[in-house]
Amino acid sequence: MSATRSRNSDVKSRVNGLRADLDRLRKDAVGLAGEMNGSASEGYRSAMQAAQALAERSFEVAEEATSRFGRTASRVSDEAEDWTIQSANFMRDTVRGQPLQSLLITLGLGAVIGAFFSRR
Repeated sequence: MSATRSRNSDVKSRVNGLRADLDRLRKDAVGLAGEMNGSASEGYRSAMQAAQALAERSFEVAEEATSRFGRTASRVSDEAEDWTIQSANFMRDTVRGQPLQSLLITLGLGAVIGAFFSRR
């Protein structure tokens, strides 16, 4: 669960870093646009508006992907937790219902694992 949070925060930090870089780029481009004049300036403004629209759309897509990743990770984590709890309850009920058989199976598995490691 902490690995999922770590990955989620890593994605968020990357998105925030991308946002900061694009904001700096936008400010630099606006500064350059102010220095230009005439028809070249108009073409540049059009290109900058298109680039700004693309950057804003990129932010939206990145935020949407981060949100979707977080929801998916949370759902998977919840499902894994539910499965683990159900499995533990099943094993507990099985051992309580058949303690002698459970003990013999455990001893047998211990012997097999011990034999495997003693050969090495």
